Amino acid sequence: MRRTGLRVAIAWGLTGAGLLGGAVFGLWGFILDLGVVHHAAGRWGVVGGVVLFPLTYVLVPWYAAIALGNWVPLAIGYGGVIAGAILLWMAFTLS
Repeated sequence: MRRTGLRVAIAWGLTGAGLLGGAVFGLWGFILDLGVVHHAAGRWGVVGGVVLFPLTYVLVPWYAAIALGNWVPLAIGYGGVIAGAILLWMAFTLS
């Protein structure tokens, strides 16, 4: 299939939106996760959360959802990254 100018422009726009959205929502989710860690473990917990940031990003939203009943960190962190991945997938299928 031939790539047209409009198709390439849409692919670039979707790529930018996916990368920017994933980064913004990922950072926002991480900041919310640090707030949950601060509530549960204090200042030194935040230091440990920053040092072990992959574990913080993966585990803390589930802790907040199950133990505290706060689903917002899970929705923002995982939902934003999933939405960004879908936009990137759409861009790569167009290009």
